[in-house]
Amino acid sequence: MILHPFFAGIDSEKRTCRFFFRGPQNRRRIRGDALHALRRFGTDHLNFKRKVVEALPKGRIDLGVDLKPALSPEQVENRLIREFQEQPRQQIQSLLGRLLPKSLVPLILRRSEVSPEAKGGEIRVVERRKIRKVLKDWRLPVRGARPLEEAIVTAGGIAVREIQPSTLESRIVKGSIFAEK
Repeated sequence: MILHPFFAGIDSEKRTCRFFFRGPQNRRRIRGDALHALRRFGTDHLNFKRKVVEALPKGRIDLGVDLKPALSPEQVENRLIREFQEQPRQQIQSLLGRLLPKSLVPLILRRSEVSPEAKGGEIRVVERRKIRKVLKDWRLPVRGARPLEEAIVTAGGIAVREIQPSTLESRIVKGSIFAEK
């Protein structure tokens, strides 16, 4: 997949997040660390990427990122409220640096349309909810698939449903194990 420039911001960070896509007819999810989630080769990741690429010709595909998958939207909102109330004079960029990788903070603020110089006590409800929305459901358009020449793994060959994901053992030929890079 051709990825949005957003991923440059998380390239050096290991954070658990949830990726999902909404296409014309369906929604798929995968959870993993942000560093490798879209470049991994496990069966779940391959199936996810295959579904995204298959859906591209059918219409617009948005990749969603949930940067706080362990928290509900209400819990994220409450955490933001607490941070802003406890440190009302501190700049928002510093406050969010406690919750996120520092490299993501400027991107989150830009997407939320909140000034990085704003103080915690100055953040209005509407701005806080925009930040929460980006943290829980950041939408990025998938622009296309990478060229076949760059493929390390293709959709051909062995069907991933024939492989046990935890051991990489064939479900058809017992004792046959596939290598994963």
